[in-house]
Amino acid sequence: MLPALDKVLHAGMSRDEVVKLLGEPDHSDTQAGVDQYELGIAGYGVDEEYYELRYRDGKLESHRMGRR
Repeated sequence: MLPALDKVLHAGMSRDEVVKLLGEPDHSDTQAGVDQYELGIAGYGVDEEYYELRYRDGKLESHRMGRR
């Protein structure tokens, strides 16, 4: 799934365009300009994985997978 996201998400996309592709995020911090989508538990451990998208002025600035 993550390689497919790298192909369709690109810097400069509006948040509305991203939400049309991915649906509403699981967590959103509009003050910080960050959306997160939960991916579940890592296959080899107990870490939770998520996909984080950062926006500046309503446009996608970066996206990455993270663990906590």
